Amino acid sequence: MKKLLFVALVIYALYDNSEKFGFRTSNLPTIIKPFVKSREPIFKESYVAVYGRKTCGFTNLMIKNLKSSNANYYYFDIDDSSVLNVLQTRMAASGISIEHYYLPVVDVNGTLSIRPEFNSVISKYKEKL
Repeated sequence: MKKLLFVALVIYALYDNSEKFGFRTSNLPTIIKPFVKSREPIFKESYVAVYGRKTCGFTNLMIKNLKSSNANYYYFDIDDSSVLNVLQTRMAASGISIEHYYLPVVDVNGTLSIRPEFNSVISKYKEKL
């Protein structure tokens, strides 16, 4: 019985961490693209719009980093259906799948990216509109 539990635990650990080892990345059900040009920027000045959930650790980390960098950022909660509709419309117009995607979705000066690295967000933010 102990051996069976041990084997089950090892299998679960491998499955749970399989993306770290590169086993499941080809099977991701989402299209992850670097920054993709959207239709129009939503603000006239340089900005970062973060679309996510209050309970998402990646969203919270992005906001924390943006606060410390003094970037002009806006947070939009996708649990609000009107915010979700706007986001998905912009994603679809950019050719990004709305069927399944990771959070946060970040709009930097009119370009969208799904869960981008913070440094690439800041680099894009510093580009002129």
